[in-house]
This record gives sequence, C-alpha cells and structure tokens, in this order.
Amino acid sequence: MTEDINTDHISLNPDSVRSFTEKLREKSGSELLKIITRYISYQPETVEAALIVSVDQGLISYGLKELLSKQMMANFLAHSKHIKATRWESNNAFSGFVSRYTDDEIFDFIENPSEIVMDVYHAILMTAKERELISEYHFNEYYKKAMLGTRTDEEIETGDRIDYIKDFFTSNVNLSEAEIEAEKKKYWKCPFCNQLVNIESSVCWNCKGERPENFERPDKQEVIKESAFRKPKSPVQAGSLVMGSGAGFILLGIVESDWFSYPYAGYILIGTGIIVIIAGLVILIIGFIGKMKKN
Repeated sequence: MTEDINTDHISLNPDSVRSFTEKLREKSGSELLKIITRYISYQPETVEAALIVSVDQGLISYGLKELLSKQMMANFLAHSKHIKATRWESNNAFSGFVSRYTDDEIFDFIENPSEIVMDVYHAILMTAKERELISEYHFNEYYKKAMLGTRTDEEIETGDRIDYIKDFFTSNVNLSEAEIEAEKKKYWKCPFCNQLVNIESSVCWNCKGERPENFERPDKQEVIKESAFRKPKSPVQAGSLVMGSGAGFILLGIVESDWFSYPYAGYILIGTGIIVIIAGLVILIIGFIGKMKKN
C-alpha cells in the first residue's frame, strides 16, 4: 500500500512559539544546538523557537533557519504518522548546518551519535565524506548501521519470524539467472529494517520506512527466499508452517506467564498456540491424505 505525506506544513501554536522563544533566550549556543540536532525529541514549537533564537545569536543565518524549519516540520509530520522519512536525502538542509563543525567534532558525532536525528547524522556523514575523512564505503556502512538502529523490538521480531519462514521453504525453489534478475526488479530493500517491499509501494510494510530515492535492490539469495515465501504452498508445507507458528506462540506464552508480570497474556498465547497447532495438524493430515490419493 502506498502512503503519501503532506509535507507542506505542520500547525504551530504561535503563542507557544513566542513563549518558548523567551525561555530559550537564556540558553547557551551549545544548548540550542543540542535541541536542533535532537529535535524529534522535542515539541515542534520548542524546535522552532530554538531556530529563531539561534538566528538572533548569530549561530545560523535566517535563510538556513527557513530551510531547516521546513525539513524539520516535514519530518515531525511524518513522525506523527509513524513513517520514517527519507525525502531529505537528496537535498539535506543540515548539510549547511554541520559545515560549522571541525573535523574532530565530526569524528566525535560519527562515533557517538548520542540520539541525534537521522537527517543530522546523514549530513555529518556527507560532510565527512566530502572532506575525505571517510570513504564512500564507510559512509554507506555507517549510514546503514544507523538506519538499522532505528528498528523497534517489534520490527526486529517480525523480521526474524519472516526470515525464519523464508529459510524453511528456500530449498524447494530453483530459479534461473534470468528469473532472478526479473525478480529483483519487483522489490526494493528497506534501509530501515532490511525487508523486501513491492516496487509499487513507497512505504515499507514492516517499519513504515519511506522508499529512498536511491534504493537498494535485493541480492540473489534474498530473491530466492522471497520467491520461496510467496510460492503457493502445498497442504503439507502449509500445515508444517502453521504448526511451527503455534509452537512459537506457546514458547512466547510460557515466557510471559511463568515468571514475568503478564500471566494472563501468557495463558492466552499458550491457548492460541495449541489451537494453531491443532489447525496445522488438521491441514497436515488433509495434505497427506490428498497425496496418498494421488499416488
């Protein structure tokens, strides 16, 4: 499913902006820069006020303030919709902002991001690459690692479950090189969670990450796994898959119910797992009966 984001504006409360502006006038330049580089953790009005005061203190120009404000507010809007934005990659306003930092400060940011926002980190890496402090390879490695670091526990668990299921069916798929190349064109690889997404979708189904302008295609092994996963399953395969899912529910339920603080949730998971295993067993039996009749 494709989701579009209106990045034209986000509503700011003028009174709140004025109030925060007065309060932030007492802050030092380093404190203002901390708010700007970690802006997603603050209210939009606070961030706008920090930009205004930064202009007044001569830390940034008015023109840069306008560019930063537009990008930040677009990201606030995306964040409110739980979408991980990438639209700023091709024209990142923070490139002008981080040019003020020395080489040593750039290295400190790279090694210790300290909760700075992704577009700020991207600009830092771009600046480091332009100054030849890091190579293109290291830029990609640092950025990819930072992207993957934004995954929630739920996204990681979902990805692990999907990968486990794909591995289960991989051995049954044989594709020619031409078929593999054709399959590659059907997907883009989410930079935030590594899952494959249909090329027609602009937002990842797993983590709501936006499709980047320069997206990565899946490699050969990933294409084979995806094809195996999407290939119609026989009743025997489907039954085995369902039973495996049921076992997963039971294991999760045992962890939740016996020693942790959510016993009832654990009991529900165990009960669900038993039902799912029974359903898988029924599908498996039907599959074996059908196979015997064919033989």
